[in-house]
Amino acid sequence: MACNGQNILTNGNFTSGFHRWRGKKAYLVANPMAEGDVSVAMGPGGLIYQVVKGPFSRQCAYYLRFRVMNHSPVAGARAVANVAYLGRNGRLLGQTPLTVDPPNRKPRRFFTFFTIVPPPLPLTKNMVVAISIKSGFVMVDYISVVAHEIE
Repeated sequence: MACNGQNILTNGNFTSGFHRWRGKKAYLVANPMAEGDVSVAMGPGGLIYQVVKGPFSRQCAYYLRFRVMNHSPVAGARAVANVAYLGRNGRLLGQTPLTVDPPNRKPRRFFTFFTIVPPPLPLTKNMVVAISIKSGFVMVDYISVVAHEIE
């Protein structure tokens, strides 16, 4: 598998609903920034995740990128994005968590967040991409995981 620079997640912009995504306390809502588009709204305890089946290239790093809007009336929204590699029988082989504190600015807008996930271990069978909400209310959109050459 080459580091082709294409999103390996299915439906990261939620245009076909929650197809391939699972979770709880997550709702599709109209995107306030783009007419005819949708985003996912979540409050405390909200979670969305997707399992991506391998194989994965050990010569690639994976870039997680997504957008978050703080939709809370006050500051203090906090989300955690996590990419985990799983082996056989769902055994955790490694994870890359990213804590996100989206700004509470007026007018409200989406902010892009990004992290680099190290190459997977040889025993990796699946990748799980998850976003959970610890506090506040947020909207999430345009989630992607893209393989890039290691430089």
